[in-house]
Amino acid sequence: MEIPKCSLTCSIIRSNVYSSRVLVLKDGVPLNMAYGGSVSILNTLSLENIEKIEIVRGASSALYGSSAMGGVINIITKRPTKKLSGSVSFEGGSLDTYIGNASIGAGTDHYAFRASAGHKHTGGYEYYENEDWKDYYKKPENDLTNVSLGGDIWLGESLLRLDYEYLLEDSLTTTSTQYDSDQTNNDYMANWSVPLGSRFDLGIKAYYFDSDSTSEARKYSSATGRHATYYYDSSIPKDEYGALIQVDTEWGGHRLSLGSDLKWAECESEYAYAEGDRNFSGKQDFYSFFVNDEFAMAQDRLTLNVGVRYDSWENHSGEFYDTTTDSMITIDYPDKSEDAFSPRAGAAYKVNDKFKLRASFATGFKAPSLYDLYKSGPHGSTRFDLANPDLEAETMTWSYDVGFDAKPNEHLSINITFYQSRFKDFLGEKTLSADEVPSYFTPDEGMAVIQSVNLGRVDIYGVEAAVEYKFDSQWSVFVNHTYNVSTIESYPIFVTFFRKIAEEPRFLLHMKLFY
Repeated sequence: MEIPKCSLTCSIIRSNVYSSRVLVLKDGVPLNMAYGGSVSILNTLSLENIEKIEIVRGASSALYGSSAMGGVINIITKRPTKKLSGSVSFEGGSLDTYIGNASIGAGTDHYAFRASAGHKHTGGYEYYENEDWKDYYKKPENDLTNVSLGGDIWLGESLLRLDYEYLLEDSLTTTSTQYDSDQTNNDYMANWSVPLGSRFDLGIKAYYFDSDSTSEARKYSSATGRHATYYYDSSIPKDEYGALIQVDTEWGGHRLSLGSDLKWAECESEYAYAEGDRNFSGKQDFYSFFVNDEFAMAQDRLTLNVGVRYDSWENHSGEFYDTTTDSMITIDYPDKSEDAFSPRAGAAYKVNDKFKLRASFATGFKAPSLYDLYKSGPHGSTRFDLANPDLEAETMTWSYDVGFDAKPNEHLSINITFYQSRFKDFLGEKTLSADEVPSYFTPDEGMAVIQSVNLGRVDIYGVEAAVEYKFDSQWSVFVNHTYNVSTIESYPIFVTFFRKIAEEPRFLLHMKLFY
């Protein structure tokens, strides 16, 4: 599926259970950070730099690895053009919102470049009602600045693409505690594609993501009427780098791809409180290999796709250090290795030009994040997160879907899909009782102590129907309806996450008008 950039919020996830299990790529490079396991698309790259968005629905770990159980979003960025071109835009809206963007590009037969920059400011709103919104609370503010540079260099028959993206997010939230926070990203990517003879194509992608989050937290003092009471200063640097190597070939009607996906990640978390420091650090290394084959049969009416991927990873160098109490706490977490074997098979049968049947089967997995493994400390003013170094990977033991695509005429498209999945060792959250919290941790009074845990078995099934009608080349309407059931088949403990599953709506309706 391919959607334009204006449809970034298009619903592609059948259930909230899937929503945190989607892998986001930029030009084929994974953006999900090992620190937290997810990614904020709007705060990770410039919208001005997006050409289109490709979507792979359903379990995709066989090709993409961890976190791809619910699907894959691949954001394709704009490439330089040989013709001199540029653009300037400005938008304004409510809540003191304004957005400005500018871009320019040019090139020759041998090289091309593109540069863009943008800034977005938005104010917030009073998100508590009546007397719950205190006089000293302030509406949140957010500023997002981005700069993107890209270049293409043709080296004979090969192409080298180089990209750099800088983002700075400055946010200020003020209630009983004021948080003045900055998020800085420096992303570097290189992509080299070269033909190897007449049958093989080699692609090598390398990347380095340098991210740092800082925050100054100050509590409100009724004596001074200001947020001047020191709470903490924090700095969380995160680094990820990796390489993807892939060889593609067509041989005897088969389109074969094989390759390796390598990734190394590390993070540090440093919190300086008035009482002392609370720090943690950890690393996660991934080594993966995959192969995928697509071929046609029955006079090209039947297309088959089979693939498998092997992932091996190690969580290591986990350390925790705390001097906020009378007794210094130091923990060296044990290293831990895991692996996953992810097969996939799919088939599509073209009955005629207007009707196609399809089915697929796959497995998947999600590795625990460095945050869940090693972080212990306050998360906001009402929550205390407790590390769990014993977390296992969540696995999708099986998943399948069957359906059809129909296009009765050039205006109307209809898609119907039935799907079912089973998960084991679900990653969720448990609220701990006081006797479950180690004595050397001292959460503030009123804080809920939350720990990520492996839960029991969860089954999900449902039916999804989508209809799109194109009035002309510019106007179209899209309607999507999903009936989804998420059930808890077995679990050793009752946790907050299961309540969220039980409260999920069974019926979801999305309607969109495109221009």
